Amino acid sequence: ANQDIPVQLVVETAPGAEEIVATKTYRVSQDGEQLRFELGYVPEQASEFKLLVRAVPQAGEVTTTNNELPTFLTVMNGGLRVLYVQGELRREQRFLRRALAASPDIDVTLVTLHTRDRDNWPVSHLARHFEPGTYDVYIIGDVDAEAFH
Repeated sequence: ANQDIPVQLVVETAPGAEEIVATKTYRVSQDGEQLRFELGYVPEQASEFKLLVRAVPQAGEVTTTNNELPTFLTVMNGGLRVLYVQGELRREQRFLRRALAASPDIDVTLVTLHTRDRDNWPVSHLARHFEPGTYDVYIIGDVDAEAFH
């Protein structure tokens, strides 16, 4: 209780080799307390990275195996290409598109499939959007499956 806990962001630079890229200290007021934290890291090159968030073990800590959380990060050249396929326009798509567009490294393409155009379904040009390598991320909103057949 009332302890300062250093939290590290660690990048595996080679198998078994680590580099601490960020450290921030957080104060906990009671044992077992869960805290939100934020650590920043911008890789200098496109690649796959293994990241690890680690709370530095404290004196007298009985279990330290729960002090680490690993994950993977893929950084691509040229940013991220996102296809957002949406049925009728809904409020949430505007907020999601705005959040994605805030990053200069994210390019969002919106395809809207209105139900009023149902007579033209299936949409013939839609398949080209799903060719491998065209987009990195696909967001499928509330779309009638008949548009894809």
